[in-house]
Amino acid sequence: MARVQMKRKQVVLCVIPIVLMMHLMAKIFHSQESQPHQKDTILLIWFWPLGHEFEPDSCTSKFNIDGCHLTADRSLYTEADGVLLHQRDIAKDLSNLPKLHRPFFQQWVGMLFESPEDSSRIPGLDNFFNITMSYQEDADIVVHRKLVLKHRDTEESNPLPTKTKSFCRLDYGDQDESPERLKYYSDLKELITVEVLRQHTQNSAEVYSSAVKSCKFHLALESTKHSDEKTAEYMAEKLHNSLHWGTVPVVSGLSRKIYEGLIPRGAFIHVDDFNSPKELADYLSMLDENEDKYDQFLSWRKNFSVTHFAFPLEHACLACSYIRETTVPQVFSHIGQWEESRD
Repeated sequence: MARVQMKRKQVVLCVIPIVLMMHLMAKIFHSQESQPHQKDTILLIWFWPLGHEFEPDSCTSKFNIDGCHLTADRSLYTEADGVLLHQRDIAKDLSNLPKLHRPFFQQWVGMLFESPEDSSRIPGLDNFFNITMSYQEDADIVVHRKLVLKHRDTEESNPLPTKTKSFCRLDYGDQDESPERLKYYSDLKELITVEVLRQHTQNSAEVYSSAVKSCKFHLALESTKHSDEKTAEYMAEKLHNSLHWGTVPVVSGLSRKIYEGLIPRGAFIHVDDFNSPKELADYLSMLDENEDKYDQFLSWRKNFSVTHFAFPLEHACLACSYIRETTVPQVFSHIGQWEESRD
């Protein structure tokens, strides 16, 4: 009888670990089913867009986007789920693109946020990109450059940065500009002193933002003369930053009506309202000397604020999230035709 009881105990002791193991395996299997993304999605930033560097691993803390690992380490190329490429930074001969064979699972994201006239067509990009990111509505990832204004609960204005400069303009470096825009700017700078802000420098994002904040007026002269709906979706970062940092933008390119549909009508000065560069220069000089009249262009800040886009970190996080959630890859066989659809 004692032997029978001992055998029963041995059987029970043997069964318990098996049951526990089966329970543990079932729990792990269930956990894997409920959390399909066990591995972080790796997005390789092949080159910093327009020289703007950022802290790679901040998608979760800043935008609540989990499971994304951003990196600029090119040694991870063969492991990366995606590669982010800002098209304006691609060499015309494609010499600065990855040389290694692309892994079959890897998706390339093409970023394009300049106006149609400022975005030169680069031959040879067909069959390169799997995903497009643009302000254009038919892009895979749509990121609007236009301003988003939020009504404020308080009537108090945001504190304005100290202004140490009057007139500022962004230096586009080697970017081609329209002869018309260059001529107008050349005539204008003969009449007023313009501080040139250079974007392509080390820590350019911090240097540029600090410089814009110190300016009273920002010459945000666009080259585009298109007025279609797709071009209206485009808003260059210099205009966005102008309002965000309490600077009055002086704009051109798009019509006043289009600008008024995007930003407060009393928040900007339009070149088309003046008959000549001299007439504009005289008006700007008057505002520069008259604080009360200048402040009228900032009165919108009492009731509204501007939601600032974190370029290019937010764009990279959105691209990574898109790759993470998209299972069916695609290839743009005629990327040039897609770009030209904006013109």
